[in-house]
This record gives sequence, C-alpha cells and structure tokens, in this order.
Amino acid sequence: MLFVESSTHLRFAIGESTIPETTIQFRILAERYGVPELANLSNFQSLRSRVSAACGVKRNFSFAYHRPGEAHRGAETTQFPTWAPPFGPDVHYYRQDVDAYMLTVAIRDGAVVRQQLRISQLDIDDRGVRLVSAEGEEFFARFVVDAGGVQAPVAHRLGLRTDPCPLRTRSRTIYTHMIGVLPYDRCGPSQGEHRMPSPLSQGTLHHLFPGGWIWVIPFDNHPASTSRLCSVGLTLDLTDAPAAPADPETEFRTRIAAMPSVARQFADARAVRSWTGTGRLQYSSVRTAGARYALLPHAAAFVDPLFSSGLSVTMNLANVLISRILGALADD
Repeated sequence: MLFVESSTHLRFAIGESTIPETTIQFRILAERYGVPELANLSNFQSLRSRVSAACGVKRNFSFAYHRPGEAHRGAETTQFPTWAPPFGPDVHYYRQDVDAYMLTVAIRDGAVVRQQLRISQLDIDDRGVRLVSAEGEEFFARFVVDAGGVQAPVAHRLGLRTDPCPLRTRSRTIYTHMIGVLPYDRCGPSQGEHRMPSPLSQGTLHHLFPGGWIWVIPFDNHPASTSRLCSVGLTLDLTDAPAAPADPETEFRTRIAAMPSVARQFADARAVRSWTGTGRLQYSSVRTAGARYALLPHAAAFVDPLFSSGLSVTMNLANVLISRILGALADD
C-alpha cells in the first residue's frame, strides 16, 4: 500500500472529538480486520495508557445558549452523556499523537509513506490507476482511496464536485489551539443553576448564539493530562458574516465580548498556533465511488462539525469499504 501526502501528515487536524458511534467502530474494525491497535483508540482509559496522555476525556456533549449582552442563563443548557465504562468514556484526540501512532502501525504492516508529494496527474482506466507527481515521478495502483478532504485530488480531477454546492447550511469557521482556557464550570452558571449531570468541562462544550457557535475541546480536563491545550473554533453563518476579516483573532475576541460568560472563559487564553480561517465549509460530490476509486466521507462532502460526526462517518465507511476492496483485489 502506498500512502501519499501532499504536505506533512502529523499536523493539526479537524476531527478531535469522538462520539460513541466512533469508538465502537474502532473496536469493530480492530476485531474484524485484525488491527488490535485500533481498539486502543476506543475509550479514554486505553488511549491514555497505550497511546497518549495528551488527550482529553469526553463524558458529555454540552450545549450552552447565549443571549447577546447577557450572562449565560443556566436553564438554557442541555447535555448528552457519552458511554460509561467499560465502553466509555469517549475522548478528545490530540491528533498529532494519535495520527503518529497509527502511521507507525501502517508502516509496520507494510505501507510505504511518501510525504510532501503533490500529485499533478491522475489517470484511471480498466487496467488500474496511474499517478504522476509534480516532479514527474510515476506510481501505479489497482485502486485509489481519496482521503484528501476539501482538496481531494480524485474528486477534483474527475470533476465530481457539485457546483454550486446545494447544501442548505452556509457557514465558515476559524480555529486554533489555545492555552489558558478556563474550565467553564469556573466561570459559567453553577451546577445548581444548569442542573446537568456532569461537569461541562468534562466533554465537548458548544457555546451557541444567534448566527453561530463556538466549540471548546479541552485536552487538559483530567489530572493525568500532559497537555495544557484546548481546541477552539468559531463557526459563523455566512448570511450574518459573509467574509472573514484580515485578523481572525480580532473577530473571535469581538464575538465573545458580546457574551460575558464566554469572555470570562477566554480572558487569559492565548493561541499557540496561527488561527486558520476557511471560506464556506460546505461542499458535496455527485458521486463517491466508481471503477477503481472511492472517496472517504471528508473527501466527498462536508456540512458542519457541530455534532462531532466526522470521524464516525469515516469509520463507518471504512468498515463497509475495506471488505469490498479486499474482495475486488482478490480477482482484480
């Protein structure tokens, strides 16, 4: 197997928060295809002890609604718990560590990894797939799986993208990793006010407001964490905020200034990497698979990261795709 990456693989990646459907899929894939390392990603305890102590625990999804200019009203909070042990709790993946772990597993099992290799030509016919790099190097394969996200080379070179995108959601986002983000339990309503069963800092927190929302995904929300990082993102409806300003951090600070409880949470926070800003997040494709190719979900389409479903959808697709690829390779 050849793994081709146009940039460097171990990097910041969206897809840091799991849901129970994600983690059970890791257990299924580990058992079905004989890759026990995948099971180490299936709950917080195994991840912390066998992969990385820089990941966070996710005991819940919490949603806090904010009215402009007002402190957060505790009654305007809702929460959905993730699984308890032995299947849970779920996790916040520090992707650099998790991806490095799985990349070494792939290399051990025979994958050839080529990074900083941009594909400039792609030809697919009855005999197989031919890839040509920007430097003229050729590669031949019997099947190609596109995991390239919005820049998916197969989707673009085969003209699979729908234009314009027909999805009704229209949003953009800015995001980064920060330090100094306070646990919301220390600056928002008390448990007696919001009455949620578990602390809001013990999971993925969503601050909702008219026209957008903010994700807060802490990696430091347990005593044994070796990380002080927190993943933070601001997603805005393009109707209300059509274009990103030159300075994403100013936009973030301006938005949270209208929400006193959120402003307190980020009063001493600072970014440890450059903010990333996107155009419209949504895209879709007319087809996701064909003769000798398939697009992974994030290469085929994307709506919004609101419910942390991206990794779950990908793992579900992997489960149904792998068996078909193995069958196809057996008889070409």
